[in-house]
Amino acid sequence: MPYTPADMHEIIVPATILVVEKTTDPLQPAGRILEEAGYSVLLGDSAAQALSLTSLYRPDLLLLDDELADGSAEELVACITSDPQLAGVFVVLMTSQRQRYGALAAGRRSGGPDAFLVRPCQGIEFLDRVGEYLSLRGARDRLRESERRYRTLFLGTEKGIALLEIISSESGIPYDCRFLEVNPAFEQLVGRPASSLVGHSVPEVLPGSAGLWAHAYGQVALSGQTVLLEECQAIGERTCQIEIHAPQPGRLSCIFIDVTQRQALEERLAATDERCRALLSAFDGSIYTCSEDYRITYMNDELIGRRGDAVGSYCYQALHGLEEVCPWCVNERVFQGERVAWEVKSPKDGRWYHCINTPVYHADGSISKQALIRDITHLKKTEAELSFKSFTLENLGAEVFWLSSEGRIMDLNRVACEKLGYAREELVGRPITEIDPEFDHEEPRRLWSELKERGTRQFETTHQTRDGRRYPVEVLANYLNLEGLEFNCCIVRDISERKRLERALQDGNELFRTLCDSAPIGIFRCDAQWNNIYCNARWEEITGMFAIQGAGNGWLTAIHPEDREELLRVRNEAAAKGQGYWHEHRKLTSQGKVVWVRVLVNPIKDPQGGIVGYVGTVEDITELRQARQEILKSQKLESIGVLAGGIAHDFNNILTAVLGNISLAGFQLDDPQKVAQRLEEAESAAARARDLTQQLLTFARGGEPVKKMIELPGLLKEAVAFALHGSLAGCQLQLAEDLWPLEAAEGQLVQVVHNLVLNAVQAMPEGGMVTVAAENHRTPGGDPFVQISVSDTGIGISDQHLERIFDPYFTTKKQGSGLGLASCYSIIKRHLGTITAQSLLGKGSTFRVLLPASREVVVPAGSSVAEVSGGASRVLVMDDEEIVRTLAKAILEQLGYRAECVENGTQAAELYRRERESGEPFSAVILDLTVPGGVGGKEAIKMLRSYDPQVKAIVCSGYSTDPVMANFREHGFNAVLAKPYRPHDLSRVLREVLG
Repeated sequence: MPYTPADMHEIIVPATILVVEKTTDPLQPAGRILEEAGYSVLLGDSAAQALSLTSLYRPDLLLLDDELADGSAEELVACITSDPQLAGVFVVLMTSQRQRYGALAAGRRSGGPDAFLVRPCQGIEFLDRVGEYLSLRGARDRLRESERRYRTLFLGTEKGIALLEIISSESGIPYDCRFLEVNPAFEQLVGRPASSLVGHSVPEVLPGSAGLWAHAYGQVALSGQTVLLEECQAIGERTCQIEIHAPQPGRLSCIFIDVTQRQALEERLAATDERCRALLSAFDGSIYTCSEDYRITYMNDELIGRRGDAVGSYCYQALHGLEEVCPWCVNERVFQGERVAWEVKSPKDGRWYHCINTPVYHADGSISKQALIRDITHLKKTEAELSFKSFTLENLGAEVFWLSSEGRIMDLNRVACEKLGYAREELVGRPITEIDPEFDHEEPRRLWSELKERGTRQFETTHQTRDGRRYPVEVLANYLNLEGLEFNCCIVRDISERKRLERALQDGNELFRTLCDSAPIGIFRCDAQWNNIYCNARWEEITGMFAIQGAGNGWLTAIHPEDREELLRVRNEAAAKGQGYWHEHRKLTSQGKVVWVRVLVNPIKDPQGGIVGYVGTVEDITELRQARQEILKSQKLESIGVLAGGIAHDFNNILTAVLGNISLAGFQLDDPQKVAQRLEEAESAAARARDLTQQLLTFARGGEPVKKMIELPGLLKEAVAFALHGSLAGCQLQLAEDLWPLEAAEGQLVQVVHNLVLNAVQAMPEGGMVTVAAENHRTPGGDPFVQISVSDTGIGISDQHLERIFDPYFTTKKQGSGLGLASCYSIIKRHLGTITAQSLLGKGSTFRVLLPASREVVVPAGSSVAEVSGGASRVLVMDDEEIVRTLAKAILEQLGYRAECVENGTQAAELYRRERESGEPFSAVILDLTVPGGVGGKEAIKMLRSYDPQVKAIVCSGYSTDPVMANFREHGFNAVLAKPYRPHDLSRVLREVLG
């Protein structure tokens, strides 16, 4: 439809139009109409102006008159259309020659104008034509842009593109295709240029694919729909996916997509997936993933086996049994892109776990967490062990080197670095000869060969520090093979101190041998089994035998046979206690000479206290012993003189009382009461003489005490009162009420208490307090004892004297024999007890006596003055002393017995036998135990028992401590009678035997 100028303004974008005509009249119809229509108009009147203005302004539309004064319009059009810079100008040729239209139209195909305007054409028609031309210009430009883009895509794409022509049969069935055009990518794909492809059929270009292609091409050709071949095709060495299109009837366009790399990537991805699955299966721990809302999205089999399938559940509920997010949760950090790893010890099972939480990014932009959890308890233990071993090697009190087979240092510990004064990196890789000056370059090779054969080798060498100092070392080399890696691990110890000690020991040994060789005493050494392994020259001189003769147990032959058993006993007792010993004995030389020696032996012990040998000395004390015997004889004679003087003094006092009272009784016969008093005083004095003799016998001869059950409180009170008579000291008795009874010799026990109290009184010449105490006591083993203690507040005893107070003859008193405490010690020992003393100078002394207690009941003793009664039986008395026989017979007859007396055991046995055979046997026999030069009671009782096994025999002796007196029943006697005795003693014993 016609357009108005107003319509033109609304629908046409203002364009620039160049009008070239013969005339330049501005009022010419074409230019004026266009300006009025709103176009930008340029005017020209020649070919030169047309070319110049077109090049300068590049108008959207060129209206060119076909008749120009300066040239051919056709040549100008050809010039403009052939210039690439002016390719966008739309050229319209204006002509009034209709008959030339056809020729001009034909010229368009060969580079002529884009359109023709036949004159006359004015007004609206002209504007319509101009509008059409401008529209054609836009369409042409778009077509050119489309073609440009198509060519760019066709030529520049990486995909291979081929345009094909369908070849059909006469009946119209397509059966092949022919290549019309291909792009460079297709040329590269098949490896052939386009010139060898265009015009050729598909089987010729792509052999072996005719059937598949014919089917696919035919399907596209008939249906017109695009087909994507499901199977990738091999095109040369590449693999392609093919899309087939039908752009127009009879034509096909094929796009070849090279999927070789994609397939490789897919295969790699599949292999990666397979490896991932294998890794997940092989992972010796738990794996799970969770989304940003804390829900589990994956669990591996190991975790499912332990926790059950909890995919979809909250991780804190399924894995930890919590109702809210775990306090230690790191999900937020992971979701922010952080990789979090840590090691933790579970409070539930005490095991160590290594946790790795990694963010996982997804294509949709979301993120999740992947957690890997491994039980590393064994690794922690191994790590601790390795750390411990590494620490041990680093701080071992020795140098440690790792050497290669060539003798180069592979590594060394800290101690070695510090000892040598080097940094580790300074020595690693260096040859060992740099720190061992004694090694030449060939020595490491020889050492390696020997070490590899033997496995270990120990030797001594020298190390040199960085500052040049050298020190001796001991090397323990070890051949090691770790998975084919051979090396030498050396442990090196500094033996400077050992070398010094060895030198000192060598010097000491030399000094020891020198001293031993020059020593004036014999020196020997034995092993732990007493085998002699060394002796010096003096030992050979003393024993009279060579060292080789005394080796082993040969030294025993030098011991006097009579002393050998005693020496071995003392030696074995000391060895059992791990102690040394000394002993004096005789040695008998091969020449028959007897030598007295003193042996002092001490054990040699190892650091653990075990005895590894003995060392001893032998000293010839023959002359010393002779001198000692002389001194002892002198001391004994002196002591006997002191003792004799004391005894004479005491016995003279006693005899004075006895003789004086008897003499007074003779003058007072007219007064029986005074006579009885004097005789009683004489008897009391005689009893004191008896006690004195008992004391002397106890010390001089010993023997077993004659024991009986004793009530201790009464005995202590009487003994203490007697000892304190006439002194300035007071006494305090502390006696337990439940004292256990004792089985002891009453007289001897009284003697002990008397001596101890008398000593206490003598220690307090100005007076003081004596405390006598008695209490029950149990030993650690539970045995019952009674403890008697006597304490004073006197001058005390010095330490040097305290050790000897129980020795015979020892006394610190100006008057005394030194027998009092010695007698106490002897008595207590024979009663299987102990006596000890404690004292401080100026503070007083305490003596403690422990005696075994008895569980038997004590029979109360009668009065000290017993009632004398007798009987009418016959009694035989045997005693070697006439005075004793006369007294015994008188007492027996006074008691109403008939007595016969003989002087020895043989007479007693014969008389007893005759009287028994005659029918008048003796009722009892009293036998004296000791008959000098004759048969005593011990032999006589055997003869009597052979005549009469039921004989009633009483043993009598002045030696009350004789073992026969203490154990009379074991020797065949029925009772015991100690001298001196009184009538009531004899009466009591006879009643016991005959009663």
